[in-house]
Amino acid sequence: MSVISGNYGQVLVNASELIEVTNWKFSKKANLHAWCSSSCNGYSRITAGTKSGSGSLSGLYDVDDPIDSHLDIGDDATALLYYSDSAFFTVPLTVESIDIEVDINDGAPVSFELAFQTDGEWS
Repeated sequence: MSVISGNYGQVLVNASELIEVTNWKFSKKANLHAWCSSSCNGYSRITAGTKSGSGSLSGLYDVDDPIDSHLDIGDDATALLYYSDSAFFTVPLTVESIDIEVDINDGAPVSFELAFQTDGEWS
């Protein structure tokens, strides 16, 4: 078995690299439909319908180059989600939300999380 490290991960959006991304997640989903007919002998069958996807980008909030200057809620974009130095998913997306987190108690770096839904076919 061959495994790879996530340290080559990066995110490009509309051909520009998002510098301070620390983590990304991409979830693929098939909408499943249960059905049964007279030939099922009482056991349901499943048929896959349309496909969809969702995900998130997390990172450090850069006040000189904030995430919402690249992507804002409602924006459409194409992201290249790299999981190695040369392998990636091409994902057309629409930004669903952006959360900014400030940790006053411990003084951790200000961070963001951007959630998205796919908008069409990914590869």
